[in-house]
Amino acid sequence: GVSKVVDKNDYLFYTYNGINYLFGYKGFDEQLILPESYNGENYQIYNRAFYGKYITNITLPDSVTSIGSYAFSGCTSLTSITIPDGVTSIGGSAFSGCTSLTSITIPDGVISIGDWAFQNCSNLQLNKYSNAYYLGNDSNPYVVLFRIIDTSITSFGFLPETKIIYSSAFSGCKSLTSVTIPDSVTSIGEFTFQGCSGITSITIPDSVTSIDDYAFQGCSGITSITIPDSVTSIGYEAFRGCTSLTSVTIGDGVTSIGGWAFYYCTSLTSVYITDIAKWCNISFGGSYANPLYYAHNLYFNGELVTELIIPDSVISISDEAFRGCTSLTSVTIPDSVASIGDFAFYGCPILTSVTIGNNVTSIGDYAFYDCTSLTNIIIPNNVISIGGYAFYGCKSLTSITIPDSVTSLGWYAFSGCKSLTSVTIGDGVTSIGASAFYGCNINNIYYVGNSNEWNYIYIGSNNSNLNSAKRYYYSETAPTISGQYWHYDENGNVVIWE
Repeated sequence: GVSKVVDKNDYLFYTYNGINYLFGYKGFDEQLILPESYNGENYQIYNRAFYGKYITNITLPDSVTSIGSYAFSGCTSLTSITIPDGVTSIGGSAFSGCTSLTSITIPDGVISIGDWAFQNCSNLQLNKYSNAYYLGNDSNPYVVLFRIIDTSITSFGFLPETKIIYSSAFSGCKSLTSVTIPDSVTSIGEFTFQGCSGITSITIPDSVTSIDDYAFQGCSGITSITIPDSVTSIGYEAFRGCTSLTSVTIGDGVTSIGGWAFYYCTSLTSVYITDIAKWCNISFGGSYANPLYYAHNLYFNGELVTELIIPDSVISISDEAFRGCTSLTSVTIPDSVASIGDFAFYGCPILTSVTIGNNVTSIGDYAFYDCTSLTNIIIPNNVISIGGYAFYGCKSLTSITIPDSVTSLGWYAFSGCKSLTSVTIGDGVTSIGASAFYGCNINNIYYVGNSNEWNYIYIGSNNSNLNSAKRYYYSETAPTISGQYWHYDENGNVVIWE
């Protein structure tokens, strides 16, 4: 939970989920010595904590463990700062605009520095070695590879002491042909290798935990890339425009891939993974975040995936997870899964059968869009909502049963299913979205309810075929009144009462 704000000698603290934050300073002193601890515990300096303050000098205690984004941004009078050994991360733009800052000490324990942490620190003194500038400390001046001096280089030898490659460090080094990053490096910063079009191979060690936004954007010569298991995040547009990239291996540790990460990687033909469950849990930041958008072929432990069985450990299939996976012929989703994400199986053209587990409650927007070979699908009786365009263009579907648990059908949910001639609609449905059955040749509707209940359903525009089709109402026993009725036989088949 969140604690109340505590004023400790003009320093403002609060605790959230067991982590202490220094989030502001309301005093006016120019020289600051931050509290040794907060209630005897370590703390983090929160985003914008000292943003724009008139500070000339500040001392940070060993109890500080991280410095948030923009924490000291705009402190134009700050001249020097020593980051204590306990700090492991420095947020994006943390010291941006500190125009008087001439020196900063970065300890060996820092494993990540956010984008543009030192932007516009125009007087910052850097350590020069060979063809590069660095930031560090007295015992290791080379912790951060800050910038290459001569961008016409064809090769570069990393120092084993370097742990972080700073934003844009190699940007524009168009003649660089190959890069081997040492296993001392933990993060690859924003724009690091942007536009290095001459690179044909790059080795990322298993010490790296993050690949930031635009890191390899425009590296048009790279043909393959292996993301090690240590990497947890791949940033926005990280590999955009890598037009020669044909294969990518995604490590088991990746939990998020930013939007447009593989945009215009038009030569991609294969994606390699070793854990289906972890792949299902990746948060993809949109269509081009998933390399399958271009590659189409997913390989699990070196074998092309055709008959996909989702492991029992999976509880949800993420948005975009198998979008454009053109090799899929069947999918089995276990009872452990509760939701199928948006675009999850979008555009799988030879997918003929899907088994959905009994505990799925929602089928996302565009989930099975344009799965043109899908002939049959059973929607289990726990599904509550079927998203917009969920089965759009599934032109081989001939019939569908909407169970009683479903309350809403999204717009265009079954639009373009031109072989769909009959539909069974449960009595839980309260709304049918616009064009939900547009372009379907529905002849018969079997409704699990009576005519009065049908009349209470909201039916959106462009669903005239629902009115023109023959509509049968459910009656468990032979009806005694006139009308069109149906029931299930002992095998669960629809039978019309004569």
